[in-house]
Amino acid sequence: HPPPPISPFWTTTMAVERNGPSLVPQPHGGALRPWQPGQSGNPGGSGAALREVTRLAREASPDVMRRLIAIAGDPEEDTRAVIVAAQTILDRAFGRVTGKPPPEDAKQIVDLSTLSPANLAELKGALTVIKHLTGRGP
Repeated sequence: HPPPPISPFWTTTMAVERNGPSLVPQPHGGALRPWQPGQSGNPGGSGAALREVTRLAREASPDVMRRLIAIAGDPEEDTRAVIVAAQTILDRAFGRVTGKPPPEDAKQIVDLSTLSPANLAELKGALTVIKHLTGRGP
């Protein structure tokens, strides 16, 4: 007669005894070695490819923003493209809206003195587009 199959519990118990008590038994019969306190699960950090993509996106973002502003202000552009461009401009300028909106009587104070001249020019362009699209504004 062949020997009875080894149960997952027996396999896991043997793995823990053989490899030391730092292993954590798993239901599939294996055992995991947990990280030590202070040890990173990703010691290399984000990969080089991700850093390169992020760098390229940041370098291109001023030109992309100018193009979005041009699309949003073009009266002959497709309405859907204008809406997407305007939404992207607003999200970039003021952050995405999350959660509950503030009460209508709440006023936000924005310190424009912290913006660079280039940022102020882009903001002025975005506000001009918003005024054009909504018919409202200063």
